[in-house]
Amino acid sequence: MTEPFGHEKLMVYQKGMRFVALRSALLEQLARRVAACDHLERGSESILVNIAHASNAWSPKERIVYLGNANGSALECAACLDVMVAKTLRMPEEIHSGKRLLAEIVSILITMRKTAANRIREDHARYCTKRGNLFDHEDLDVYQVALKLIAWLDPVLKKFSCSANLCSKLDKSTTSF
Repeated sequence: MTEPFGHEKLMVYQKGMRFVALRSALLEQLARRVAACDHLERGSESILVNIAHASNAWSPKERIVYLGNANGSALECAACLDVMVAKTLRMPEEIHSGKRLLAEIVSILITMRKTAANRIREDHARYCTKRGNLFDHEDLDVYQVALKLIAWLDPVLKKFSCSANLCSKLDKSTTSF
């Protein structure tokens, strides 16, 4: 067996790998694919790629950018899981472990960004919003309204005979909020 790369030893990277496995299990059981599925695939892979880049970056500013990108991708993944629930593709309890894992990843990434002047290391700080949600964007009223729109629109589209192209465009536009 070969010696692991430096980023592979990081707990945050290993958690990212666990999330990719969890994501794959969630997606392979879906009866239909929506835009959020593609976002989830790309976002989860982006978490890992940006952590690897950050662990190799020598410049603190460069490390901060890569860690910020990884953090943004983790938040995107959390939002995609919310979209799946809003579209009744998954039940809240089915995505709970994924969101908890993402919250751990975000917590570590935030701490890593704060200490980016040093080489990469992992301290762990509790991450929670003022309203008790896992992520800041979940506290936003506009985010909650957007999820309600997605939850309302999905069953409406199923009732009417819309072209696949129109359904796909509505799905992509509501998921891109």
